[in-house]
Amino acid sequence: MVSFKKSTKTSNILKKISILFAIAIVLIIISIKVPALSNLTSGIFIPIKSDIFSFSSNIGGFFYNINNINNIEYSNTILERKIYNYKSELANLNIYKSENKILKDQLNKKYFNTNYRYTLSRILYYGPINTLGYIYVGSGSNQGVKVGDAVVYKNFLLGKVIYTYSNYSKVILISNVNLSIPVIVNKVNAILTGSLSSSLILQDVTQLDNVKIGDSVVTSGIDGTFPQNLITGYVSYVSNNKSSTFKAISVDNAINIYDLQYVFIMDNQ
Repeated sequence: MVSFKKSTKTSNILKKISILFAIAIVLIIISIKVPALSNLTSGIFIPIKSDIFSFSSNIGGFFYNINNINNIEYSNTILERKIYNYKSELANLNIYKSENKILKDQLNKKYFNTNYRYTLSRILYYGPINTLGYIYVGSGSNQGVKVGDAVVYKNFLLGKVIYTYSNYSKVILISNVNLSIPVIVNKVNAILTGSLSSSLILQDVTQLDNVKIGDSVVTSGIDGTFPQNLITGYVSYVSNNKSSTFKAISVDNAINIYDLQYVFIMDNQ
Protein backbone atom coordinates (compact mmCIF):
# COMPACT_ATOMS: atom_id res chain seq x y z
CA MET A 1 0.00 0.00 0.00
CA VAL A 2 2.82 2.40 0.89
CA SER A 3 4.92 1.60 -2.19
CA PHE A 4 1.85 2.17 -4.46
CA LYS A 5 1.30 5.66 -3.08
CA LYS A 6 4.99 6.50 -3.51
CA SER A 7 4.91 5.28 -7.14
CA THR A 8 1.76 7.33 -7.97
CA LYS A 9 3.23 10.50 -6.44
CA THR A 10 6.46 10.10 -8.41
CA SER A 11 4.56 9.54 -11.66
CA ASN A 12 2.47 12.70 -11.15
CA ILE A 13 5.58 14.81 -10.49
CA LEU A 14 7.30 13.51 -13.63
CA LYS A 15 4.21 14.21 -15.75
CA LYS A 16 3.98 17.76 -14.44
CA ILE A 17 7.66 18.42 -15.15
CA SER A 18 7.28 17.02 -18.70
CA ILE A 19 4.33 19.37 -19.39
CA LEU A 20 6.22 22.39 -18.06
CA PHE A 21 9.26 21.57 -20.19
CA ALA A 22 7.06 21.24 -23.29
CA ILE A 23 5.40 24.61 -22.63
CA ALA A 24 8.77 26.23 -22.04
CA ILE A 25 10.19 24.89 -25.29
CA VAL A 26 7.15 26.14 -27.25
CA LEU A 27 7.45 29.62 -25.73
CA ILE A 28 11.18 29.75 -26.48
CA ILE A 29 10.53 28.88 -30.12
CA ILE A 30 7.79 31.55 -30.35
CA SER A 31 10.08 34.20 -28.86
CA ILE A 32 12.75 33.38 -31.46
CA LYS A 33 10.34 33.40 -34.43
CA VAL A 34 8.38 36.45 -33.26
CA PRO A 35 10.75 38.98 -31.62
CA ALA A 36 7.85 41.23 -30.73
CA LEU A 37 6.60 38.57 -28.38
CA SER A 38 10.01 38.19 -26.74
CA ASN A 39 9.15 40.35 -23.73
CA LEU A 40 5.83 38.61 -23.35
CA THR A 41 7.35 35.13 -23.46
CA SER A 42 10.10 36.16 -21.11
CA GLY A 43 7.50 37.31 -18.62
CA ILE A 44 5.73 33.97 -18.93
CA PHE A 45 8.88 31.84 -19.05
CA ILE A 46 10.45 33.26 -15.90
CA PRO A 47 7.74 31.94 -13.53
CA ILE A 48 7.66 28.65 -15.47
CA LYS A 49 11.41 28.39 -15.13
CA SER A 50 10.99 29.11 -11.43
CA ASP A 51 8.41 26.31 -11.21
CA ILE A 52 10.75 23.95 -13.04
CA PHE A 53 13.56 24.69 -10.63
CA SER A 54 11.14 24.30 -7.74
CA PHE A 55 9.90 20.94 -8.99
CA SER A 56 13.43 19.82 -9.80
CA SER A 57 14.41 20.67 -6.26
CA ASN A 58 11.39 18.80 -4.91
CA ILE A 59 12.05 15.65 -6.92
CA GLY A 60 15.73 15.80 -5.98
CA GLY A 61 14.72 15.98 -2.34
CA PHE A 62 12.25 13.13 -2.91
CA PHE A 63 14.93 10.78 -4.27
CA TYR A 64 17.32 11.96 -1.55
CA ASN A 65 14.76 10.94 1.07
CA ILE A 66 14.26 7.56 -0.61
CA ASN A 67 18.02 7.01 -0.54
CA ASN A 68 18.09 7.92 3.16
CA ILE A 69 15.26 5.46 3.87
CA ASN A 70 17.18 2.71 2.05
CA ASN A 71 20.30 3.52 4.07
CA ILE A 72 18.32 3.39 7.33
CA GLU A 73 16.75 0.05 6.36
CA TYR A 74 20.19 -1.35 5.49
CA SER A 75 21.60 -0.11 8.81
CA ASN A 76 18.68 -1.72 10.66
CA THR A 77 19.34 -5.02 8.87
CA ILE A 78 23.01 -4.91 9.89
CA LEU A 79 22.05 -4.04 13.47
CA GLU A 80 19.52 -6.90 13.67
CA ARG A 81 22.15 -9.31 12.36
CA LYS A 82 24.63 -8.15 14.99
CA ILE A 83 22.01 -8.53 17.75
CA TYR A 84 21.26 -12.08 16.52
CA ASN A 85 24.98 -12.91 16.53
CA TYR A 86 25.39 -11.51 20.05
CA LYS A 87 22.43 -13.57 21.28
CA SER A 88 23.92 -16.70 19.68
CA GLU A 89 27.28 -16.02 21.32
CA LEU A 90 25.58 -15.48 24.69
CA ALA A 91 23.70 -18.78 24.31
CA ASN A 92 26.97 -20.56 23.48
CA LEU A 93 28.65 -18.98 26.49
CA ASN A 94 25.83 -20.23 28.72
CA ILE A 95 26.25 -23.73 27.26
CA TYR A 96 30.01 -23.63 27.89
CA LYS A 97 29.37 -22.40 31.43
CA SER A 98 26.96 -25.27 32.07
CA GLU A 99 29.37 -27.82 30.56
CA ASN A 100 32.27 -26.50 32.63
CA LYS A 101 30.23 -26.86 35.82
CA ILE A 102 29.31 -30.44 34.91
CA LEU A 103 32.95 -31.23 34.16
CA LYS A 104 34.06 -29.69 37.45
CA ASP A 105 31.51 -31.80 39.34
CA GLN A 106 32.56 -34.98 37.53
CA LEU A 107 36.25 -34.38 38.30
CA ASN A 108 35.45 -34.39 42.00
CA LYS A 109 37.69 -37.00 43.68
CA LYS A 110 34.60 -38.78 44.93
CA TYR A 111 33.50 -39.61 41.36
CA PHE A 112 36.71 -39.50 39.34
CA ASN A 113 38.54 -42.70 38.41
CA THR A 114 42.08 -41.95 37.22
CA ASN A 115 42.20 -45.19 35.22
CA TYR A 116 39.60 -43.85 32.79
CA ARG A 117 39.28 -41.01 30.33
CA TYR A 118 35.96 -39.16 30.57
CA THR A 119 34.25 -37.74 27.47
CA LEU A 120 31.46 -35.25 28.10
CA SER A 121 28.63 -35.86 25.66
CA ARG A 122 25.23 -34.25 25.08
CA ILE A 123 22.18 -36.52 24.92
CA LEU A 124 20.73 -36.23 21.41
CA TYR A 125 17.73 -38.53 21.72
CA TYR A 126 15.86 -40.34 24.49
CA GLY A 127 14.20 -43.68 23.77
CA PRO A 128 10.53 -44.03 24.75
CA ILE A 129 9.78 -44.42 28.46
CA ASN A 130 8.87 -47.92 29.74
CA THR A 131 10.18 -49.66 26.61
CA LEU A 132 13.58 -51.05 25.68
CA GLY A 133 15.67 -48.23 27.08
CA TYR A 134 18.34 -46.52 25.01
CA ILE A 135 19.66 -43.05 24.16
CA TYR A 136 21.83 -41.48 21.47
CA VAL A 137 24.73 -39.27 22.53
CA GLY A 138 26.75 -36.71 20.58
CA SER A 139 30.14 -38.44 20.66
CA GLY A 140 31.37 -41.22 18.41
CA SER A 141 34.43 -42.93 17.02
CA ASN A 142 35.93 -39.57 16.00
CA GLN A 143 35.97 -38.65 19.69
CA GLY A 144 37.52 -41.97 20.74
CA VAL A 145 34.28 -43.66 21.88
CA LYS A 146 34.24 -47.46 21.60
CA VAL A 147 31.60 -50.17 21.83
CA GLY A 148 31.40 -51.40 25.43
CA ASP A 149 32.36 -48.07 27.06
CA ALA A 150 30.42 -47.39 30.24
CA VAL A 151 28.14 -44.34 30.30
CA VAL A 152 27.84 -42.55 33.64
CA TYR A 153 26.85 -39.37 35.41
CA LYS A 154 28.97 -38.65 38.49
CA ASN A 155 29.24 -42.14 40.05
CA PHE A 156 25.90 -43.41 38.72
CA LEU A 157 25.89 -46.04 35.97
CA LEU A 158 23.49 -45.26 33.13
CA GLY A 159 24.37 -47.86 30.51
CA LYS A 160 26.98 -48.77 27.90
CA VAL A 161 27.76 -47.98 24.28
CA ILE A 162 26.49 -50.62 21.83
CA TYR A 163 26.99 -48.84 18.47
CA THR A 164 29.39 -46.10 17.43
CA TYR A 165 29.18 -43.80 14.42
CA SER A 166 31.51 -41.00 13.39
CA ASN A 167 30.11 -38.35 15.71
CA TYR A 168 27.41 -40.05 17.77
CA SER A 169 26.72 -43.34 19.54
CA LYS A 170 23.83 -45.51 20.67
CA VAL A 171 23.72 -46.37 24.36
CA ILE A 172 21.76 -49.20 25.97
CA LEU A 173 20.46 -48.18 29.39
CA ILE A 174 20.49 -50.31 32.53
CA SER A 175 16.67 -50.22 32.38
CA ASN A 176 16.78 -52.27 29.16
CA VAL A 177 15.58 -55.88 29.61
CA ASN A 178 18.41 -57.10 27.37
CA LEU A 179 21.16 -55.79 29.65
CA SER A 180 22.49 -57.80 32.61
CA ILE A 181 24.99 -56.28 35.04
CA PRO A 182 27.04 -58.08 37.72
CA VAL A 183 26.47 -56.17 40.95
CA ILE A 184 27.07 -56.32 44.70
CA VAL A 185 24.48 -55.50 47.33
CA ASN A 186 25.44 -55.71 51.00
CA LYS A 187 28.42 -57.99 50.13
CA VAL A 188 26.16 -60.30 48.11
CA ASN A 189 26.94 -60.92 44.43
CA ALA A 190 23.90 -60.71 42.18
CA ILE A 191 22.73 -59.86 38.65
CA LEU A 192 20.79 -56.70 37.87
CA THR A 193 18.51 -56.61 34.82
CA GLY A 194 16.12 -54.11 33.32
CA SER A 195 12.39 -54.54 33.05
CA LEU A 196 9.40 -53.09 31.23
CA SER A 197 8.30 -51.44 34.46
CA SER A 198 9.95 -48.47 36.16
CA SER A 199 11.96 -50.77 38.49
CA LEU A 200 15.02 -52.93 37.91
CA ILE A 201 15.16 -56.61 38.89
CA LEU A 202 17.80 -58.06 41.21
CA GLN A 203 18.38 -61.77 40.58
CA ASP A 204 20.28 -64.65 42.24
CA VAL A 205 19.76 -63.43 45.82
CA THR A 206 18.88 -66.36 48.09
CA GLN A 207 16.66 -66.36 51.16
CA LEU A 208 19.80 -66.62 53.29
CA ASP A 209 21.32 -63.45 51.87
CA ASN A 210 20.91 -60.35 53.98
CA VAL A 211 19.46 -57.81 51.54
CA LYS A 212 17.01 -55.17 52.74
CA ILE A 213 15.13 -52.14 51.46
CA GLY A 214 17.39 -49.11 51.04
CA ASP A 215 20.58 -51.06 50.30
CA SER A 216 22.80 -49.61 47.57
CA VAL A 217 23.37 -51.77 44.50
CA VAL A 218 26.79 -51.18 42.89
CA THR A 219 28.72 -52.72 40.02
CA SER A 220 31.09 -55.55 40.95
CA GLY A 221 33.36 -55.16 37.89
CA ILE A 222 33.92 -58.93 37.63
CA ASP A 223 32.83 -59.06 33.98
CA GLY A 224 35.43 -56.48 32.92
CA THR A 225 32.76 -54.40 31.17
CA PHE A 226 31.80 -51.98 33.89
CA PRO A 227 34.11 -50.32 36.40
CA GLN A 228 33.67 -51.24 40.05
CA ASN A 229 31.52 -49.38 42.57
CA LEU A 230 29.25 -47.47 40.19
CA ILE A 231 25.84 -47.02 41.76
CA THR A 232 23.00 -48.57 39.76
CA GLY A 233 20.14 -48.10 42.21
CA TYR A 234 18.66 -48.79 45.63
CA VAL A 235 16.61 -51.75 46.82
CA SER A 236 12.95 -50.76 46.95
CA TYR A 237 11.19 -54.11 47.50
CA VAL A 238 12.11 -57.52 49.01
CA SER A 239 9.67 -60.44 48.94
CA ASN A 240 8.88 -62.46 52.07
CA ASN A 241 8.02 -65.68 50.24
CA LYS A 242 10.03 -68.28 52.19
CA SER A 243 8.94 -71.09 49.88
CA SER A 244 11.07 -69.75 47.04
CA THR A 245 14.83 -70.36 46.86
CA PHE A 246 15.53 -66.82 45.64
CA LYS A 247 14.14 -63.56 46.84
CA ALA A 248 12.14 -61.34 44.48
CA ILE A 249 13.82 -57.96 44.74
CA SER A 250 13.07 -54.70 42.98
CA VAL A 251 15.56 -51.88 42.62
CA ASP A 252 14.80 -48.23 41.91
CA ASN A 253 17.06 -46.62 39.35
CA ALA A 254 19.59 -44.32 41.04
CA ILE A 255 19.04 -41.48 38.59
CA ASN A 256 16.38 -40.48 36.07
CA ILE A 257 18.01 -40.31 32.66
CA TYR A 258 15.26 -37.97 31.44
CA ASP A 259 16.45 -35.32 33.89
CA LEU A 260 19.88 -35.17 32.24
CA GLN A 261 21.20 -33.29 29.23
CA TYR A 262 24.78 -34.52 29.43
CA VAL A 263 26.50 -37.81 30.29
CA PHE A 264 30.08 -39.02 30.51
CA ILE A 265 31.56 -41.89 28.52
CA MET A 266 34.28 -43.80 30.38
CA ASP A 267 37.13 -45.08 28.22
CA ASN A 268 39.59 -47.47 29.87
CA GLN A 269 43.06 -45.99 29.31
